[in-house]
Amino acid sequence: QQAEQRILTVGRAQRMRRWPELRQQLLLASFGILTTQDYDQIIRQLLEKRIVRCEWRRVSSNEGEERVPGNEDALLWS
Repeated sequence: QQAEQRILTVGRAQRMRRWPELRQQLLLASFGILTTQDYDQIIRQLLEKRIVRCEWRRVSSNEGEERVPGNEDALLWS
């Protein structure tokens, strides 16, 4: 819950549009607390809840696939 709020706060404040850049910044700020996979799971949950939107550059081949935004995808904060 706390990590989710941190992602939202930093993402909105800095208007970070690329998930890998934001994730790297969060990892460095709280080194050793959460893993990359933990952060990816949180961003997937935020996308699922529609708190954050993503403009995907590539169409997914599997509709049920849980995707993580990449460098070419843009995050849109509500």
